[in-house]
Amino acid sequence: MAMSGWLKKYGAPMGFVFGAIVVVGGVVGGLGSNLSGGGSGAGQPGMAGAANEPAVAVIGTRKVTKSELDNVAQDLVARQSAQNPMMAGKQPPPEQMDRYRLAALQSFKEQVALEQVAKSAGITVTDADIQAERDKQWANGARSAIAAQLKLPPDATDARINSALLSLGSGMNVERAKESVLPTDRLRLGVLITKMTDKFKGQIAVNDAAVKQSLSDMTVRHILVKFGVGALPEAQAKNKAEKLLAAVKADATKMGELARTISDDIPSKAKGGVYEWTPGDRTGVGTETGRGIVPEFAAALDTLKPGETFPELVRVENPGYAGFHIIRLEAVKSGKSFPADFEKNKAQYLSAFGKERVNKRIQEAIDKAIPSVSVTLSDPFLSSEQLLEDAAKEVDKTKRNVLLNKAIDELGKVKPADDQLGIAPLKKATIYGQLGKNKEAIAAYEESLTFRRTPETRLALALAYAAEKQNDKAKEQLAKMEEGVIPDGQMYGAMAQLYSGFGDKAKAEALGAKAEAAQKAQMDAMIKAFQEQQAAQAPPAPAPPAPKAPASPAPAKK
Repeated sequence: MAMSGWLKKYGAPMGFVFGAIVVVGGVVGGLGSNLSGGGSGAGQPGMAGAANEPAVAVIGTRKVTKSELDNVAQDLVARQSAQNPMMAGKQPPPEQMDRYRLAALQSFKEQVALEQVAKSAGITVTDADIQAERDKQWANGARSAIAAQLKLPPDATDARINSALLSLGSGMNVERAKESVLPTDRLRLGVLITKMTDKFKGQIAVNDAAVKQSLSDMTVRHILVKFGVGALPEAQAKNKAEKLLAAVKADATKMGELARTISDDIPSKAKGGVYEWTPGDRTGVGTETGRGIVPEFAAALDTLKPGETFPELVRVENPGYAGFHIIRLEAVKSGKSFPADFEKNKAQYLSAFGKERVNKRIQEAIDKAIPSVSVTLSDPFLSSEQLLEDAAKEVDKTKRNVLLNKAIDELGKVKPADDQLGIAPLKKATIYGQLGKNKEAIAAYEESLTFRRTPETRLALALAYAAEKQNDKAKEQLAKMEEGVIPDGQMYGAMAQLYSGFGDKAKAEALGAKAEAAQKAQMDAMIKAFQEQQAAQAPPAPAPPAPKAPASPAPAKK
C-alpha cells in the first residue's frame, strides 16, 4: 500500500491525546461570548469563570467543574453521533447525560496520570515553556482566527487586534484573548506530551527487522487458562498455566497438542492454539469490530522473534474475559497488506514506526498510572450514576441491591434548585423498578411527570400501573401519549401489547399497524442515512477523459 495509506491505517494517535484536547476545548471555542461582552467563558476549562464554579469531582488534586465535564461529555455525544447516522443531530435525553459525564471523567484521569508519569520521568514544564508555546500557536493560526472573528484581515497585527477588542468595550484585550483561546492548562499538557515524546524516543529501538515484522502477517500459537466467573480461581489458574509454560519451554513441539486438549480459548483450540493474523487483525484497523488483540498480548508479541516463546505468563483481564496466556510466535511472512514501496520509502516507515512505538509506550505508562489516580465525586447525580454502573457489573443479587439502594440515597441529596427537569425522581423510579418496588416506582414516575411529560415516562408509568392491576390509570397515560407525538415504532408496539393485555383487541391491532409503519419508516431512514454516510466517505469518481480535439485536415497535395 502507499505510504500515506499505511500512516492512515497504523499511525493512530495516542488515546490520551484525545482526552487532553477535549478537556480544554477548541482553539477559539468560547471566545465569542467574551468578544461581545456576553459571558465569562465559564464553559471553557482554563478560562476565566471556570475557577468560580464549585467542583463536582476531584481527580487526584485536580478540581473538575460541571461545565468542564459537560464540554467533554458533549464531545463524546458528538463522536457517537458521527459513528451512528441515526444519531446525527440528536441529543440524548437529559436523564442519560450523567452516563456521558461519568465517562468523561476518564479524560481527566488520563490528564492527571499523564502529569504523574511526566513527574516520575523528571519532566517539568516552566512558565517560559508555556509562553513559548503560546507565542508559537498564536503565530501559527490562533491570531488569524481571532482576526476573522473581528472581521479583520488574516495578517492583522497584535496592535490592530488589540484596538478592535478594546473598541468592543468588553474589557478584552489582545493579551487576555491569547490566554483565553490558548489556556495555560492546554498548553502545559501539549508541552508535556512533546517533552515525553522526545525522552521516550531515545528508548525505542527502530530497525528494519522490527518494522518489517510489524507490517507482516504472523502465525501465533497460544494456550489460554481462564480464571474468574465460570472458570478457575485466579491462583489455581496461574498454577496450572505455570506448569503448562514449563512444559512448552521444555519441548515447544508439544504446545499444539496441549492447546488442543487444555486451552480454554475455543476459537483456536481445535487448531492447536494457532491464529493467523494480519497487521489489521492485530490492530483492529479495517476489521468489522474495529478491535485488535488486547494490549498485553500485543506487547508480548512485540518482543518475540519467529520461533520464540514469551518467557512469562501474560495476564489479561477485561469484562467477561480473563486468563493467563502462553504465547509463541511461530512464523512471520509478508502478506497482502505489506507495503510494496517499503524499500523506496524505508526512512518514512521507520520514522512512523518509531512514533507509533513512542506513543504506545507513553500510553502504556499512563494506563499503568491511572488506577492510582483517586476520584472523589461530590455531585449526587454523578455518585448515583457510578453506583448504578457498579451495580450493573455485580453478579451477586444482594450486593447489587445494596448498590441500587445507595444510588437512591444519593439521588435523595439532589437539591430541587439543581433539578429543574425532574431527573432525580425519574432515575429513582427506574431503580425502584429494578428492585421490584413497583409502588415506589409509580410514586416517583408521577413526581417526574410534574416536571416533564415525556411519552417515555408516561409509558413507563402505564406499565407500572398495569403491573399493579390499575388498568384505568394505565389507559389514561396511554391516551395522553396519543395526544402527542410517539417517537418510535417500539413505543407503539409496547402500547399495543398493553391494550392486548387489557383485552382491547381492536385498539391493540390499530397500534400494532402503527408500530409496523413506524418501524418501516425508521428502517428506511436508517438505510438512507447509511447510504449518505457511505457516499460522503467514498472517494470522488474520476473525471471522464477530455474529448480529443479533431485532427487538423491534412494539407492538399499539390
